[in-house]
Amino acid sequence: MDLLLSQPRVDRRRIGFVGHDYGSMFGAIVSGVDKRLKTYVFVAGMGSFSDWSLKYWTGPSKNGAEVYKQAVKDVDPIGYVPYATPAALFFQFANKDKYISKDVANAFSAAASKPKQVKWYDATHDMNIEEARKDRLEWLARQLR
Repeated sequence: MDLLLSQPRVDRRRIGFVGHDYGSMFGAIVSGVDKRLKTYVFVAGMGSFSDWSLKYWTGPSKNGAEVYKQAVKDVDPIGYVPYATPAALFFQFANKDKYISKDVANAFSAAASKPKQVKWYDATHDMNIEEARKDRLEWLARQLR
């Protein structure tokens, strides 16, 4: 952010963030600590690194899963999005997402500060559909003028 803001043609009043998947999750962390961004778009993200990673990386050990959950809980995105205000947040989720359940997605967006908008799409996790792209661009244009 510091590098971006040091550029001569950057309008510091009109900076937004768009992140997909892990990008969404890391953006959610930033939203809670850096007040220089006006808006965020979180695409196919979730509030917990352990919810995302455990099924892929830690193997079958329940003890290992608990150790991992404890190790990452302080940096879980769901702990930061409640503090995003005054930034406006736009959450985009896919009805056919095989990685992120509706309950997990709803918990992530419900934890977020206002103002916010949540929209669901008839899409898979990649969210590679025109409607979602169009909505992102319209959101950014409206928020950043």
